[in-house]
Amino acid sequence: GPAAAALLPVRAAAAEREKRMSHGKCLTSSPHPPGDEQNSPMRVVELEILTDGYAAETAWSLLQHSTDPPTVIAQVSGGLVDHTHYPYVFRIPADASAVEFTISDSAGDGFGCCGGDGDPSNDGYFVVRLDG
Repeated sequence: GPAAAALLPVRAAAAEREKRMSHGKCLTSSPHPPGDEQNSPMRVVELEILTDGYAAETAWSLLQHSTDPPTVIAQVSGGLVDHTHYPYVFRIPADASAVEFTISDSAGDGFGCCGGDGDPSNDGYFVVRLDG
């Protein structure tokens, strides 16, 4: 199905602020929690997903672009529960040139009423934050 993808330069993160979208891309600044990586500088990527009423249709991936080919940080395909909040925190090397978040809906109708079944109670959203 159609996918929304965002390839975002790490240095551009501070220019964006929090956005909620039914599908598309978003990147925001966020304070980073303390890490246990004492000897190597790390950045923090926070991902927040609220699944819609059809979570089984949702898949997503997060890639780091400091290697060739890009490194898969995380990916999910299946197993998500309808109307559920999923917060994730990932640490990436500070030298990562970009992160790429892709989310797809196998039915091709997005995260709810904007292209789905018209019922706002079935809406979902996602937010991606990069430390500021």
